[in-house]
Formats: sequence, structure tokens, C-alpha cells
Amino acid sequence: MLFAAFLTVSLLTSLTPAKDTGIGEEINETIICTKDLIEVEIPSKFFLSKNPPILISDLHLNDPECHGTETGSFYVFSIKTNFADCGTRM
Repeated sequence: MLFAAFLTVSLLTSLTPAKDTGIGEEINETIICTKDLIEVEIPSKFFLSKNPPILISDLHLNDPECHGTETGSFYVFSIKTNFADCGTRM
């Protein structure tokens, strides 16, 4: 349940300012959950294909200090150890 909240926060934060919301568009995200990590990887082309393009620097989780990173062709959002970090809630 926690990973679902994390994914929702990421996507809502990113899609709100875009003119093209991509409703119905497939994202093909990867979600990794362990006892010490929640991580969501989203293909950067999903965001870069928007008009205007959404850069990794435009995105954050509930806490505006929690940004993702661009790794290869993915935007990656991670929370380690303390799952309450970044304003994540169940």
C-alpha cells in the first residue's frame, strides 16, 4: 500500500502542470519495494514527450526537497529506510 501512495504522489506532482495529462497513456513504471527501500523508475520519455516537456528538475514528491534523479533513460524516485520521509503517507 505504501508503494502505491509513493507512485501516486510522484505522478500527480508531475502531471498537474502539464497541458497534456496523458490520461490513458501507458507509463510502464517499475516499482521496487524492500524492507529498506521504495523506488519507482519511470521512463523519462513519458515526461519528455509532454508539451511542454517535463524535466526531472520539475518533479518532486510531497516534500519539495525530495527530487528524483535521472539514471540512463529513467526518472528514479527513492525513499530509503524511513518511509515517512518526503511526506509519504499510507
